[in-house]
Parts: sequence; structure tokens; C-alpha cells
Amino acid sequence: MLRIVSLGQTGLCVMLRDGELVTVSGRCHWNSPSDALRSAQAEKMPVSDMVIRTIV
Repeated sequence: MLRIVSLGQTGLCVMLRDGELVTVSGRCHWNSPSDALRSAQAEKMPVSDMVIRTIV
């Protein structure tokens, strides 16, 4: 299952699986958690409903 991580002050989001960065549809970062979620759903990849938000 993928986990969406919002990277605080950078304004970017990434997705992790078992602690490793995941590429979805050729991308490894998105502008928002909702963009990341839509990309994963389009590829029929399961995603956790909890977004991890960093503060740094």
C-alpha cells in the first residue's frame, strides 16, 4: 500500500511503499496530496487514507 507524504515547506508530495520512493506514471513528486492520490488511483494502486505531513 502506498503512503502519501507531504513534504512541509517544499510544497511537494511523494509516495512511499515500505519506506521507498515510488514512481507512478513516470512521476515521483506531485503538487498536492490530492494530485498524488488521483495518479495512484488512475494506476489502480492502493493508497493509505492517511497523509503524512512533515514540518521541515
